[in-house]
Order: sequence, then C-alpha cells, then structure tokens
Amino acid sequence: MLVMMNVDEIRIPTIYTHTPPRKEKIDNSMLYYMEHGALKSNIVVTQKGLLIDGYCSYIVAVVCGISSVQCEINTKFISRRVDGKNRKVNNAQHKRKILYHRQDGKCAVCGMQLQIDDCTSEDYLTLDHILPVSKGGSNGLMNLQGLCRHCNYQKQDDYKEDTKQ
Repeated sequence: MLVMMNVDEIRIPTIYTHTPPRKEKIDNSMLYYMEHGALKSNIVVTQKGLLIDGYCSYIVAVVCGISSVQCEINTKFISRRVDGKNRKVNNAQHKRKILYHRQDGKCAVCGMQLQIDDCTSEDYLTLDHILPVSKGGSNGLMNLQGLCRHCNYQKQDDYKEDTKQ
C-alpha cells in the first residue's frame, strides 16, 4: 500500500543512525534524483511510520527539502501453505550460510571467527535482527546480521537502552 507521508513524520530507528550508508551510495541516490526527478528506491515504513527500508532515499528527500514523499507501508505477512496447512518459511540455515559468506565468517560486532556447523559452541553464528521484529523489522536478509552468542546477548541489552527516550 502506497501513501503520501510528510518527511518529518518518518521515524528513524537508532540502528540507522549508528551505521549510516556509505557516501557513494548516498551520492548515487542523489544523482539519480537529480537526473530523474524521483527517488531511486521506495521508502518503506511500518504502519506507525518507523523506517524499515530506503534510508538513502530518505536522506536525499531531507537534503533536497522535499516535504512529503510516497511511502510503502509494510503490511506483509510471511507464510507459506504447505500440505494444506499454514507454516512459516523456515530457512534459517540458508540465511545463516549467506550471512556467513557475506561477513567473511566473522561476527559483525566483535570480529570473532564464527562457524555454522556446531550449534552448541560459543562461536556459532546466531541470527540477529538489526531492527527487532517487535519494532517493525523484517526477517529479510537486509535486516539480519550474524553475531557470536556473546555479542547477540549483549546487543539485546544495548538496543533496549538505545531506544529509550
């Protein structure tokens, strides 16, 4: 569902401000806007206006003084019908392998070398939601990172402290 939304109504999660996009990516989005008169990608928000995707487009809108933008409201429910029953798609091991290769086998926080075979060890790659599902985050790969057990446990506490206002 697409809606027009005031830019100042879009709420930015602290995780985005802690890890801003690369300058080249913002420049690329700005160049696209200048050439085409439109944002390069959709700004996706929750029903409560929390940004999920399209941070570069949001930055371009702010820099260019755009007061309202077209946003996609994320209302998708991820499920699959298997054998006549509703079941969630459970491909955590596949996602774990992708994250392992994307992060060169290292924890995204501390850099510890991780493994994906023995789920009982401390150096096992755990899946971490960058923006928690409870705060509007998705289960997609763009919102996941691989962490060691210790960092995953610590991050949960840190995120709760970061989001208090």
